[in-house]
Parts: sequence; C-alpha cells; structure tokens
Amino acid sequence: MSPRFAFVWPTPPDAPTAAAARLSGFLDAATRMKIPTCVLVPLPDGRQSGSPRPPLYDSLVASKGSAYALARLPDTVFRLARFLQSENCNLVVASSPAPMLAFQSLLAAKLADVPFVFDIRDSWEMEAFTHEGRFRNSLKAFCERACVVGAARVLCVTKTLIEQVSLSSGAPLDRFVFVPNGADLSLFGPRQASPIADLVFAGSPARYRDIPRVLEAVSELRNRLPTVRLVCLGWAESPQEAAIRTRIRDIGLESNVVLRPSVRHRDVAQILPGCRLGIVSLSGDRAFRSAVGAKAYEYLASGVPLACLGPEGASELRDFVEANGVGFFATTPKEFAERAAELLSTEQVRLRLSERCEKLAIQFDRRTISDSCLERILVPLATIG
Repeated sequence: MSPRFAFVWPTPPDAPTAAAARLSGFLDAATRMKIPTCVLVPLPDGRQSGSPRPPLYDSLVASKGSAYALARLPDTVFRLARFLQSENCNLVVASSPAPMLAFQSLLAAKLADVPFVFDIRDSWEMEAFTHEGRFRNSLKAFCERACVVGAARVLCVTKTLIEQVSLSSGAPLDRFVFVPNGADLSLFGPRQASPIADLVFAGSPARYRDIPRVLEAVSELRNRLPTVRLVCLGWAESPQEAAIRTRIRDIGLESNVVLRPSVRHRDVAQILPGCRLGIVSLSGDRAFRSAVGAKAYEYLASGVPLACLGPEGASELRDFVEANGVGFFATTPKEFAERAAELLSTEQVRLRLSERCEKLAIQFDRRTISDSCLERILVPLATIG
C-alpha cells in the first residue's frame, strides 16, 4: 500500500511559530518523496483548514473548559476516524503541545486501525509551568501520557526530553526517536546584511523565557556598552507587551530595546544575519533543562553566536553550547553582561564563533533531518502498519 500521511497540527505550516516550522519540514520532505499528505489544522473561528474537514479541538473549545471538550470527544473522534478512512490515510502524526488535539488523533487512529506517531517539542511538564489550573494540567498530563503509551513511535527534539518523557510515562526508551528541530539551510544562512542590532531575541516573551532576567541582563550590559541595541522579534503585539514596555521604561532601556511583532520565517532569515549575538533564555524550572529551541538552530545557521541565560547546573542547552563552542551560557544577568560585552568588543573572537556556528548548523539541516525521519521511521510504519 502506498503511504498517505495525515498531519494533525495546532498551527498551519506558514504560521510564524516553531510548531509550524516543524510541520513545514515534514511536509516538504513528503513532497520530495512524492508522498501525499493530508493536513488538519484547527482555525481560530472554529472552522477547519480546507473543506470538508472533521471537527478538531481548537482555542474555542479550550475556552469553554475541559468538561465541554470531554463531552465533544466521542463525536469528534468518530468523525475524524471516518475522515481518515475516507482519505485512505495510513499514518497519523500529531504534535504536542495541544493535548486534546493529539489525544483526539490517537483515538481516531486506533478506530481507523492506522499507526499513530506522537511528535513532542514540549512535554506537558513545560506547559504546566506556563498554564495554571490543577484540573487542566492533570487532564493534559493524562492525554500526553496516553499519546506516548499509545504511539507506535514518539519523536522528541532532545535526548534529555526522551529520558524525561520515558520516565514520566513508563514507555520504553526504544519507542522514542531523537529528531532535533534544526533549521532550514535553504532559508537560513549567513549573508551580507546591514547591521540591525547587537543582540536579537527571536521568539515570543513566554514565561519560560524569564523575560525579567533578560531585561536585567541587558540593563547590566548597557552599563558597560551604553549604546547597545537589542531587537526583540515577536514581543510587540503580544499579550505581555504593555507590561514589558513598562518594565523597559522603569529601568531606562527605551533607547536600547526595540520591540517588533512576529514575522514570517523568511523575514526572520533576513533579519538574523544583521545581528551580532542571539539571545536564548530559559527559566530555572527543572522542566526546561531538556529544551533546545528552534530559534537556537536558526541563529547558528545565520552565523549568529548564542548568548544564553539559564539556570545553574547541567542542561541540554548548556551542554550543547559549551561542547560545541558556539557562544556562552551565563547563569546570572551580571555574568551575561560581562560575557556579551567581551564578545561585542572583540570582533575577531566573535567572528571565529560565527564560523563555528555555520559549520555546526550543517549537522542540523532541517531538510536532512525531516528526510531521514520520513525514510527511517514514518514510511516503514505506514507501509508495514
């Protein structure tokens, strides 16, 4: 039987998010391998991407509460299963987070008797940190564990995440596959660009990125380099914008920090080469020690050394940066300012780091990663069942 994949995802492939970039990589690989795909994405107004489409869980369902979502579950699962059968899909891949969407996909795949693959970019432990509500987080934990246990394969973006999820779910390690985020080297790469900023922070100002410490670090850096300039992509027009602007004003960084809205990946690829250092910041919560975000790989591909601020002790990000010599990992705002000021003041050293970034990025080309995942994991599952 020829494979036909169904990707059930929280965002469409052209959205300015890491989830969208992940999906886009898989879809491009399927196109290169001439594998037909069906993409199912909930839209904000309750409709579905494309027509006809079965009902999927979306923000409207979530806003009505977990009880409403559970009440809708049987009908939506049966309708999704019938849709998968009518489209002759023989493999379902769903993404986490978006627990109810993935859980719905798992049950529908079981009813349609096709393999289910669970792609984990962020475990439920990370999401629990940023979302309040004991029942909500308990339900999310249940759904994600069920998806891990019920999946034929579980794709994870870091090796530490594999260990964490295997331990919390009880699923054997041989069910997991390491599939890093990477960056699309046909899109991201070093190029001649007009200088834009000394520092860039690409990504939304989520709680797990510990924005107060980032701004404190920039304030410390401003004391050493008064004209230092930071561009933040995805911060303007975010729910946190007003509070962030107030904080920037209170610590006197109005002339140093520029907030910009989210932009398309192709636009990010044009901006990054004009920046000298890329900020990656993580909360000190244990759940985030397994994370290496997609933006870190995009910095590397653009030849932008990583300026990291995170917790003391071991973490996947710290090990990655220090083992490969592609930037620095600081554990306090003061240390961050000292390390960043040194790099920004010694261009020759920064350029050597930039060259290392470019070389390392070749190992994490999203095109190669996606092609390998389909060829080694998804196609065999779809053809053998």
